[in-house]
Parts: sequence; structure tokens; C-alpha cells
Amino acid sequence: MQTTRHEWVAPKLLVLIVLAHLPRSSGLRMGRRAAGRFGFGTLLTSFRWPAIADDDDPPSLQRTIQTDLGEILETTRSPQESLLSAEFMPLVQRPSYGIEAEDCFYPDWCLGRWRVTSTLASVQAPAGVDVFSVGRNGSAALEAARREIGQPLVYDCRWLRRADGRVVVDRGYNTASISQASMGPRAVQNTQEDGPNHLVMYLQPSGAPNGGVFRADLQVVSRRTESARLPTSFACAETVRQSVVLVPGERSAAPAGAPSRVKEVEAICTYEAPVTKGSVEVMRGCQRTATFLVPDVAYTANPTVAEQLAIMRTRGPGGRSIAIDMRHYDLVYEKLSVA
Repeated sequence: MQTTRHEWVAPKLLVLIVLAHLPRSSGLRMGRRAAGRFGFGTLLTSFRWPAIADDDDPPSLQRTIQTDLGEILETTRSPQESLLSAEFMPLVQRPSYGIEAEDCFYPDWCLGRWRVTSTLASVQAPAGVDVFSVGRNGSAALEAARREIGQPLVYDCRWLRRADGRVVVDRGYNTASISQASMGPRAVQNTQEDGPNHLVMYLQPSGAPNGGVFRADLQVVSRRTESARLPTSFACAETVRQSVVLVPGERSAAPAGAPSRVKEVEAICTYEAPVTKGSVEVMRGCQRTATFLVPDVAYTANPTVAEQLAIMRTRGPGGRSIAIDMRHYDLVYEKLSVA
């Protein structure tokens, strides 16, 4: 019973990570012809990962978000060889860098409050369909995720100016906003921020079995920004470790204990400067999220046998994880007010 509740809420909580960071740019959009396919699917599970060196200089954020792995599968005669090659492997591995700056500092043109329309464009399963959703039917979970392609989610977000003049994202506000949009207007019970690297939320999603309350702990474990070639574009990335636990209470028989779901989600975002359309400023963005199983979860949580096996199977060269769930989003921002 407890597992059922956790399985129900985990896919929704992934959306939190998708928006605690932010978007990508129309100038970097890629084709989506393969969006409705099973991507690499189970192909990768039949091959051994290639022995390539652990790369401390991963592909640029722009290249990573620009590469449509579904189209690679569609256009190459030997997709399994291409996707497992040294050229493409870094695009699906957990990032090797750590926290390179105290926060992501955005261009001044991001400043203010925006109405966001986020549309899922594609879903891929780099490590194989069978581990796309550990503990569930992977094919069914992937099909369910792909049924959300093209369906917009609307919410508000904002950037603020710090005392030192730098522009940063309002993480608490944005995460609460995306949670309410995806889980119901009363889903957010409490939000506790501890600087730019740590956020805790208590959530009661609409429709959760028995009205269960969940504690989501979000910890930044890597961060990178890139100098744009043009002053009208910007790219950044963060990886967040997400731990979810069902909070014991009158309506829940769940005992206090280790997190039931621990994953890491990398969000790579690119933005292009806003343009004025009529009387409204419009900014376009793109985002790629990649979800990874956590190798040390056996020591920090209570993994099932299926989770432990999946963790072993998704380890790539140098022990780095391969993404189990990769998604691309197209985002459109309409400015509501200046900060």
C-alpha cells in the first residue's frame, strides 16, 4: 500500500525539478520526428557500454540540448553503435562536474514575473525501456509519459535582483508554482529554503491516496553556466538530488524512515532574449531533463531488489550513471511585471 502511494506521486514530483530550473531557446530547437517512438528502447540493454575515458570536459550545454537522440536512432543504420559510441555517450551520462558557482546568474532581461507555457516535446529512455520506471512496467510507463507530449502546462515564475545587483531565479516561488499547477492549487503545504542549494517541500497532491502528505528534499549537486556566443542567448544547468518520503500521520500507516525514492535530475536550459509582440514581452526557452538513479541509494534509502539491479545495470564508463528518463520541453514566457 505504501509503495503504491509512492509510485503514484513520484512521476509528478519529477515535474518539480523540471521547473526549479528553467527553459531553452527556439533558436536551438531540434526536430521531433521520432518523439512518438520508443527511442533507443531496449536496444541498449543488449550491449555493453564502451570503455571510454571519464571526461572532465563534457559537451557544451548547447550541444547537449540540441542533439535529438530520437532522430539519431531514426536516421542511422546502426543506432545501437552510434548511441553507445564515445561521441554520444557523454550526452546521456550523469554530469562529471560539480557545483561551479554559488548560484546561476541570469541576464538582466530575465528579471521580472512571467507566465510560462511549458509543452513536453519528447521523451526518451536512454538506459532501456525496462528501467524507464523502476518497479513498474517500463513500456506502459513510457507510453503514458508520451501521451503528455503536446499538452501545455501553465504556471508563473520569476527572477529577482540580489542586493549585489545579480539576477537569480526565485526557486521557492517557482517550485511552489509548478507544484500547484501540476498537483492542484492546495498541493503545497509548506516550503523551506536554505540558500540556492537546498529546498524542502511538504506536498499533499490532489487525488493522492488517503490524502497522503509527502516530504520532498531537493539538493543541488552540480551547477554550470556557459558564456553565450551572442548577448541574446544564455545557457545553464543544474543537477538536483530529489528524495521523497511519505510523512507518517493519522491517514497514513507509513513509518518514519529512509526516503522511498531517491533520484537525480539534471536540467539543462537555454534562453533567448525577449522580443516585444504587441504590448507583451515574450521570451522563448528550451529545456532538457535527464533522470539518473543514485548509486549510493543502498546506503541512504531503502531500495527494492528491482532498484538495486537497475542501479547496477545503468552504470556506464567510469561508474557514471546513464539516464533512465530524458525529456525535452518547449517553453514560452510572457512578462507579467518587472520584478
